[in-house]
Amino acid sequence: MSAVSGSADSELSLHANGFLWSSQSMSDSRQALLLHLASGGEPLVFSLSDKSAKSLAARLPVLLGSGGVDTLELADGTTVAVSFAHVATAHLDVLPAHVRVYGTPNKKSGFGT
Repeated sequence: MSAVSGSADSELSLHANGFLWSSQSMSDSRQALLLHLASGGEPLVFSLSDKSAKSLAARLPVLLGSGGVDTLELADGTTVAVSFAHVATAHLDVLPAHVRVYGTPNKKSGFGT
């Protein structure tokens, strides 16, 4: 199997039959925090501000280990307080631009907006 190279802003997505080209730019993606609660159920997903994502990356293992509480700034400017005592696992990931989760900024649409 061979890989197709593209520009630095492009990403390739792996499909069962090989590589597929994706025109989505990496700059269109957002950092997200995924929380899997100890009580089970679907994970909670928060779109983080760049500042909050960078800050949280180094502190996440400590917060999970200690069960600490942290207030995070979301991409839309709001904040959320998370008690890591109730979180079984957590990780940072990248969300595509079209995904809407807690903290996703509202995008204006239409003419003249």
